[in-house]
Order: sequence, then C-alpha cells, then structure tokens
Amino acid sequence: RVEVKNITGFKEIERALNYEVQRQKQQDVKKETRGWDAEKGITYSMRTKEEEEDYGYIAETDLPLFEISQEWIRKVQETIPELAEQRAIRWIKEWKIDEDDARIIAADLDVAVLFEEIAKEVDPVFTARWTRRELLRLLNDKKKELRETAFNKEGLTELFKMLVDKKITDRIGQRIIEQLAEKKFSPTAYVKEQKLEMVAGEDILKKACEKAIAENQKAVDDYKKGEEKALQFIIGQVMKATKGTAAPNVVKELLKGLLK
Repeated sequence: RVEVKNITGFKEIERALNYEVQRQKQQDVKKETRGWDAEKGITYSMRTKEEEEDYGYIAETDLPLFEISQEWIRKVQETIPELAEQRAIRWIKEWKIDEDDARIIAADLDVAVLFEEIAKEVDPVFTARWTRRELLRLLNDKKKELRETAFNKEGLTELFKMLVDKKITDRIGQRIIEQLAEKKFSPTAYVKEQKLEMVAGEDILKKACEKAIAENQKAVDDYKKGEEKALQFIIGQVMKATKGTAAPNVVKELLKGLLK
C-alpha cells in the first residue's frame, strides 16, 4: 500500500497515478509514503511503514468484518445490466455490425434497446446503419432524447422492412422517419395511401428522364464535357419530378444511355 503526498491539483493526481502504475509494474511494491515531484514528474520515497498501526487507522465499530466469496461475486455480477461496451461487442460478433455503428448506438441505452428489438426482425446491419445515420441524426438535430419522440418499434420496423425490400426509396424513407419522430402511424399504410411505392419500371422512368434532359440543357452540356456532378443534378430533377419514388440506380443507368 502506497500513499502519495504533495499533490496540488487534479491534473497532478492523474500524472502521479500514471507514474505510480508504471513504477509499481516494474518494481517490488512496499508499504511507504512517497512524495510527488511535479517538475520531474516522478514520486520519491519519504518514509516506510512496516505495520498497519503506522498508518493510524481507526477501526469502525459499526462495520464488521465481511468475507466476500467468489459465489457472492458471481451472483452480484449476474444482477449487473449489460454495459454499453459489452453490448456493442456482442452485436459486432453476432450480427457483424460495423464497429462504429455498434458503439455509437450502444452508448444510448434507450436507443440500444429499441435497435435490438428491431434488429431481431429486420437485417441488423441495415437497421444499425439507419439507426445511426437517420434516427440518431434526428435526435441530435431536434436536441431530444428518444423517449421525447414518437418513435416506436412497430413504426420503425415497418419502415425498415420496406427499405430493405426496396418498396420505397431512401429519400421517401428519410421523409417518413422524420414524421415518425412526431407521431405514430403505419408507414405501410401511409406509403400506399400517398402512392409512394418505388417506381422501377423503365418505361415510366424513361419518360421522366427524357423530360429532365429536355428541361436542363446546360446540365446536359456540362455532363457531356465530363462533369459528373451535372449527372447527379439531372438525377435529382427526375427524383423531384417523381416525388422521390424513382429507383435512383435505374434512373442513373437510363440517363447514361440517353446521354450517350
């Protein structure tokens, strides 16, 4: 047991502790009082203490001796909730989730519980990606905790299933998740009612692409000069015209073919 004296602040406490950790790893530790030399960043021996009495301990009569058994420790450990780091590691191992996604989601207990419930029904990797990039983004933007929103397992599960099955585009998904933060409703029914299902039929999309090309000649000219951003602009115009329902990958390939 080692005491360290002459420490003047919290920063010095940290420095002294770090030094002692390294020193005690490399040397035999004996009972003593050491002083802290802030200038040199080291501790030095002041005096040794051979017996417990040298420390001047006063026994607390109201605290009897208590023997801690391994069985008791095991039982206590079983009552401790899973820690965020343990939860993240489990997800990474069991579900192959991106490490950053897992750790960020696990850091918020309410979000972690909701995520795990949804991930049992929808692809965990996809669920993690959308939970981090969309759900957590919305919470951050709104400066709210999960319990202060209308988010629930049923609504998000429906939404994520439609996205995984490519029944709606990411753009529509982003629009719906923003609304789910404000009120509870069925995304499936909403998509059907608003006619927001993804449009992937080439015949329909080709007309929208041709219209976007005809109305954006400058972007067409820029693309033909080698400016890739111009193509993204035209894709955006098609998405706007179709209210975000057009399949982006289909639109991109159609536009490339039409612009040759």
